[in-house]
Amino acid sequence: ILEDLKYPIAKSIYLKKKELENLNIEAVEKLKFPVIIKPNGESHGRGVMMNIKNFEELKEKLENSFELYKNMIIQEQIIWKEFRVLVLKWEVILVLNRIPPYVIWDGINDINFHINELNKNPKRWDWYKNVYSNIVVDEELLSFIEKQWFDLKSVMNSWEKIHLRWNSNLWTGWTWKCYTDIICEENKKICVDICSDLWFEICWVDVISSDISKPLYENWGIILELNDNPWLWGD
Repeated sequence: ILEDLKYPIAKSIYLKKKELENLNIEAVEKLKFPVIIKPNGESHGRGVMMNIKNFEELKEKLENSFELYKNMIIQEQIIWKEFRVLVLKWEVILVLNRIPPYVIWDGINDINFHINELNKNPKRWDWYKNVYSNIVVDEELLSFIEKQWFDLKSVMNSWEKIHLRWNSNLWTGWTWKCYTDIICEENKKICVDICSDLWFEICWVDVISSDISKPLYENWGIILELNDNPWLWGD
């Protein structure tokens, strides 16, 4: 729908399970790697696999995904910052920079230890039961740190920082910074116009941009997705 309305989105391919056997490298030539895959019709970041670097890896992850889902989306991965823009009654009232979970090593303990320590934060809990959720150790996290030549038992030098996943969905352990006073008027207008076109009186508009203070068309920014029934919370 966003593509039809001429809003900026990432290049995408929509794939049904029965079409997988005919998928070849030529079919995805319009996309640049790395790419992401995600189920069409899922929520909360479930089934999302990111940072897929070549066709062989893409085919393998799609085969695994189609054991659970009937329809998948292949999409160019735009590697900028993620922002969540809350539009209420045609006005932007909140902008958050979504930060994927990360650990900073102490030079003594491994990644798994630091994840467990972060999950002891009283503001973290399972799923959506608190301000932050626990960092989830799943296939996506393991795959992501493996591509950085690490595993859960890796120990590195003090003060080294490693991100644990690309996916910054709340339930996988993200944190945030407030950018409400930084977003430019042009980007506010795009978010409001989208909600107006689709008659969403309240909506999270997810944006990827290198600099939210500059118009999306100046820095290859995109609209990632819309959440027309947003979950709101307080800290």
